Amino acid sequence: MDYIELGGRKLRVEVNWNAYEAFLDLMGKGSFDDLSALLMDFSPKTVKRLMTACINEGERMDGKPGYTPEEIGEMISRNGAEINDFMAIYTRQSTPATPAEDSKKK
Repeated sequence: MDYIELGGRKLRVEVNWNAYEAFLDLMGKGSFDDLSALLMDFSPKTVKRLMTACINEGERMDGKPGYTPEEIGEMISRNGAEINDFMAIYTRQSTPATPAEDSKKK
């Protein structure tokens, strides 16, 4: 499980199909083509909504309520350091494990 410190809170981050579906909903989109295009767009709106979807999924899995994109935006510091933390978690969770990594888990 991965957690991010945001606005003085420790929030769980989960990248899974529920998070992708919520992200598409937040962006007003709905297809795999839309998802691919959106993930190539590194705009503040896109990143904040991706963060929101992944944090809300993690919080749901921990039995906690979620946040709006505006609430997430309010918790991000002015220098945006938390975005780097989130992107590191996102990259790790969204990148498939290689066969060598899978064998290490056994």
